Amino acid sequence: MIVIWGIGLYIFLVFFLSRLIIPHYGFTKSKLPEKIPQEWEEVIKDLKAKSHSQEEFLNNAYTYITTHYKGGRFKTVLRLALVFQDPFSHKDGYIQCHIQNYLLRVLLVKSGWFEDKDIQVKVTILNFFTHQYLKVKVGEKWIDVDSHESYKGVPLGKHSQWFG
Repeated sequence: MIVIWGIGLYIFLVFFLSRLIIPHYGFTKSKLPEKIPQEWEEVIKDLKAKSHSQEEFLNNAYTYITTHYKGGRFKTVLRLALVFQDPFSHKDGYIQCHIQNYLLRVLLVKSGWFEDKDIQVKVTILNFFTHQYLKVKVGEKWIDVDSHESYKGVPLGKHSQWFG
């Protein structure tokens, strides 16, 4: 009976409560800011100068995020305090999947190449935790974008799941 209660509590905490209290990880897509820091405006300007299509901008924005930010499964728990900080305060290093996704959404939408309605926030199971990734509409196709898991070799166009 204690095991059943323990499993129930774990499921409640990981799959429900965490999505209610952690910013940008809820059951709905979080709102993007009206105004972003000047340094992010500069990043968008640079990425736009290198891009000649939606797909090229997505690839360049993905490369920017994966170059500056890293993922890590157990760091998600060990560095839990990061989830409550301003997403724009993270300059580089480790940040959780949903923060990477939020920053990537900002880059995509604020660039003018994408509308927020063309970006879906998805959640899957990964190593007994929930994991967030994006699906981005480019032309008529949807592309999986899982920047957090790129450190494990998951390429643009795929997402990690289960024990991936």
